[in-house]
Amino acid sequence: MRVIRPIGIFIATALIAGLATWLSQPFRFPGREESMLGVISGVMLGLTWRFGWPALAGSILGMFAYYVGWHGLSTWVAAWTTLTQAFAVVVAVWGIHRYISGQVRQTPIRSLLIFYLFGILIAASLHTLLDYPMVRIAGLVNPTEDPRIYLFLYWLGEAMGILLLTPVIALLFQNEPIFSQYLRPNGETFRFEPLLWAILFASLLVATWLVGQRYLYAGISDVLMLLFALLIWSAFRFSMHTTMVAVLATSVGVFSFITFGLGGTRTPWDASGFITVLIFVIGISLMTQIISAAILERQQKARRLAHIANHDPITGLPNAQALHEQLQALLTAEKTPTTAALGYIEISEYASIRGHYGPGGRDRLLQQFSAWLRQHLPQDITPSHVTAGEFAMLFASNEQARVSLDTLLSNTASRTFEWRGKPVPIAIKAGYALVSDSFDSPRNALDIVASHVHCLPRDQIRASSIDPLNDGLIQQQELLARWHTELHQALAENRFSLVAQPICAVDGSGGKPTHIEFLLRLRSRDGELIEPAIFMPHAEQLDLMPEIDRWVVDAALKLIATRLLPDQRRMICNINLSGQSLNDASFADYLLYRLENSRVPRDMLCFEITENIALANIEHTRELMQKLHDAGCSIAVDDFGTGAATLEYLKRLPVDFVKIDGSFIRELEASQLDYIIVDAIAHIAGENDVQTIAEYVESEAVLEILRELNIDFAQGYLLGRPETLENLFEHKEEEEISHA
Repeated sequence: MRVIRPIGIFIATALIAGLATWLSQPFRFPGREESMLGVISGVMLGLTWRFGWPALAGSILGMFAYYVGWHGLSTWVAAWTTLTQAFAVVVAVWGIHRYISGQVRQTPIRSLLIFYLFGILIAASLHTLLDYPMVRIAGLVNPTEDPRIYLFLYWLGEAMGILLLTPVIALLFQNEPIFSQYLRPNGETFRFEPLLWAILFASLLVATWLVGQRYLYAGISDVLMLLFALLIWSAFRFSMHTTMVAVLATSVGVFSFITFGLGGTRTPWDASGFITVLIFVIGISLMTQIISAAILERQQKARRLAHIANHDPITGLPNAQALHEQLQALLTAEKTPTTAALGYIEISEYASIRGHYGPGGRDRLLQQFSAWLRQHLPQDITPSHVTAGEFAMLFASNEQARVSLDTLLSNTASRTFEWRGKPVPIAIKAGYALVSDSFDSPRNALDIVASHVHCLPRDQIRASSIDPLNDGLIQQQELLARWHTELHQALAENRFSLVAQPICAVDGSGGKPTHIEFLLRLRSRDGELIEPAIFMPHAEQLDLMPEIDRWVVDAALKLIATRLLPDQRRMICNINLSGQSLNDASFADYLLYRLENSRVPRDMLCFEITENIALANIEHTRELMQKLHDAGCSIAVDDFGTGAATLEYLKRLPVDFVKIDGSFIRELEASQLDYIIVDAIAHIAGENDVQTIAEYVESEAVLEILRELNIDFAQGYLLGRPETLENLFEHKEEEEISHA
């Protein structure tokens, strides 16, 4: 095919160029052997623009063969005019490809003006000027005639041929995407509008011949003005291609009347008549083409705005608005109930990747994932990016949705996020529901399906089928929505509070607390204190922990500055940080800023992180912990001993304290295994200069065992329950007095 196609183009264009050269010949004046209308100029430029070098070579052969074999010109004259024509075409095609190819879609008017510059002004002028010496030497023109008249006539003929024929040829054979907008209608048309236009247009062309019999140029000019109105109609309502063909047909009609006498009157050519008709037709052609291009440009802007309104700028996929329109059409259809299904996919790590890698990483994730979706979904399914990290699509049936989504969930090998050459696995959750009248609206359908998918487990391996009328997950989501309102209102109304639990030395220093740990409580509207185990899971689901942790840091610093420092109570105060806050770059900046602008000594602060959170983001956690440690704060790892990489933290994190998980402490008195584990932790921590804190100490017997194992500190109900700071220290002072 690579060889056959160029050969076919070469042969076809050679024949077309020969015919075009022959069609130019009737337009000659007495005393001139040279054609005065450049049909071949427009044909050669149009074919070369569209088909490239094979078309140029074929056009050269066809033009040269006609001049030598049919027209009888000498070889050097035919070669001269053919090669100068080809040179002008090469210059024009270079300019067109250089300045138009990438801009037609955005700037039709500018592209048309560039075509006029290189095609009409430069190419026509080049051929006219380069041909003139030849026609003088060969005696093809009257030597006594003013050369300016000849050059003007010749240039008009060249310009006319290029103006009329080149756009039609380039568009007629063009199937590349860059020209696809020309071939689409510029607007909706009523049913018989094209037929009505065609009848009126053909009638006016016939009228050109009939009126021309009696009134000649005056009659033709009147009818041409009516034809111009039809051309503008075409420019507004039909494609630009139709308009270009109509302009060509108008010109052919005028020249057919004058040249061939189709109306019964054959008009001899002279220079003034030729100039009059050419200028008139060129003027109408120019105005029609520019108006058509202006209309096209305006509509292209409207299409771009519509595209922007219905597509996501990051992924290029349709957005929620576009999907709403499709769903609305399905939900309001009057035909048989649809079998379509709405599929929904959520990227589980979207929030953490956005927080860890920033906006650049977020955009990269969405672009890579959307490309992966398009690659692995059926070709007739187009996903929509409906919100942050969540995608939806319409399937033909529930079965297609199930099979397609199950395939996506099982394809874990290629589902990765590439960041600076390192692949990061992506976990996704997916569900689908039949589009039915169970949904009130497109928004309701998306909200219900999204709520269900949001509640699915992270390690999902099969797509979840959703019944909007009987869905426990949706009930969970309604509960989550209520907590969303409650937690936001609690932050706004300052209904969170901090209590403190003492941490005492195990060595028997009178039970005086050496540390305290701040613990969070939520006060309901009726004054009841709600434990964090109740509201914290919902806060994590709603990504509210960074905001809550900001409140905790501010409140803790204020309590230390106003309640502990004035009473000369210098002790280490533990503040818990959540995993979401550790992954939030803005929270780290906020925390360091608050420490720099607080009068609380840094050595009074100890920040606690849980072991499983540190493991999930070890490098990011280490960076933040190191900054806090360098600032003078202490670091504690909570729930120590429960993770898979417990000892890794002592090597990679700047740890000052490990809090031995309560599951090893509660039954320490009765469990030999717990005793061995706690003893091992104490020994390893001691070797690394890390102090130990035992949680959930509730009996004297357990406290005594902790002394045997050289545990440094203890925390639990035996030593003190969580209380407000005022009550905590008042209670401790009363105990000291009673012991005294």
